[in-house]
Amino acid sequence: MHTESKPQSKTQSKPQSIIENKYQELLAKCKDKINSTMREYIKITAKKNAKLNLWQSKFFGQPYLLKDQKYPTDNNGNNLYLLAQFDFYEIPNSPPFPKQGLLQFWISDNDLYGLNFADRTKQDKFKVIYHKEIHKNPEKLMQDFSFLPTLGKESDWIICEDQKKNTDKYKYKSPGNPTEYSLDFKLDTMPITSCDKYFYKLFESDFKNAENKFDDFNEYEFMDEYDKKYDKKYDKHLNRYASHIIGGYPDFTQEDPRGDGEEYLKQNILLFQMDSDITNEIMWGDMGIANFFINQEDLAKLDFSNVFYNWDCS
Repeated sequence: MHTESKPQSKTQSKPQSIIENKYQELLAKCKDKINSTMREYIKITAKKNAKLNLWQSKFFGQPYLLKDQKYPTDNNGNNLYLLAQFDFYEIPNSPPFPKQGLLQFWISDNDLYGLNFADRTKQDKFKVIYHKEIHKNPEKLMQDFSFLPTLGKESDWIICEDQKKNTDKYKYKSPGNPTEYSLDFKLDTMPITSCDKYFYKLFESDFKNAENKFDDFNEYEFMDEYDKKYDKKYDKHLNRYASHIIGGYPDFTQEDPRGDGEEYLKQNILLFQMDSDITNEIMWGDMGIANFFINQEDLAKLDFSNVFYNWDCS
């Protein structure tokens, strides 16, 4: 964030109402700029389901794999677990995403869920797999997953029991005995999120002008007002809803981990985001969120070998 020293007060003679409305004033001034960032995205609503077909879109549960396919493992030969899979035929068409095929996200059950801080694109403990064709004959598909280990009752997994049943901490369910979630998809649009790295660059000149006009202008307070007006994770009472999406702009509980300039552009498409979701007992650490990014050229080629994976929590 901009940290230059602020000029001497220029607001002492201004009416208090003007001071109080400085953020709304700037939002109104920047309306066209904000609208220019609008992106289409696919909102995902999850619902617990007793049993889904192997080829259906889902969170967690039993994956789609052909019998002759090797079950995905990490670099040490440990089994990975299905985080999500999407049949794009079930999803509203939204370029640049595929119109067909099935995309899967696999992660480790270790304490970092397969995240590699040194190289977030290294698929040694997570994998992104694309199936161009989907076979719906059960006889051709892997159906026996009894080889997956069942973890302890309080294993550190993403799906957890209702916290009300254990006031001290969440009790996590095992990925070896998975709950499946059916998914509903809806097309919508959104402007840039305040935690996207490009947000500050977009408003940098406006922030400088506002700092010259108001000695108490605060970028973070502006971001709060921006979120109240534009962030669809919140209703008018600021109740938070889970933000599971494909496309659009990302959310983070910490900060955007993508680099500046060319590094940012290399991972400019939000391929998938899974949020903590209290209603569905999905929890990334302490109310965290996970993101998968891809380069637009790689996406056009259906090349998912360089996907950028991150998750963080508060």
